[in-house]
Amino acid sequence: MNEASLSRTLCQRLRRELPGAVVFKHNDLSTAGVPDISVTWGGITVWLEVKRGERITGRGVQRETMRRLMQVGRAYYVHFSPWFTWVGYISPELDEHLECVRSAKRHDYALVVEWVRSVIEENQR
Repeated sequence: MNEASLSRTLCQRLRRELPGAVVFKHNDLSTAGVPDISVTWGGITVWLEVKRGERITGRGVQRETMRRLMQVGRAYYVHFSPWFTWVGYISPELDEHLECVRSAKRHDYALVVEWVRSVIEENQR
């Protein structure tokens, strides 16, 4: 399964399990550097960059965009590896995992949906 398929399935799950949320999949050439998915719900927007395989962070403009979004908002990497699912912050300067949740399941979409829900609910208080 490639990143596009993972992103598409994640968007479907987010739309189904977060009723009322506005979920966009950003995937054309004119949006270079923009994270794969945005979720806006209750006045809070969360940006998600989906990765698969060994590489967790983006490169070039994508990496810089995520760094900037992390500084001023809510931007997270979602990593689907062959062995687990991971979602959280990564320090772009150090490639250090700063905050994350992890699942032993390969494609644990429920973990990601619950992470997004908790981030939004926490920031609405």
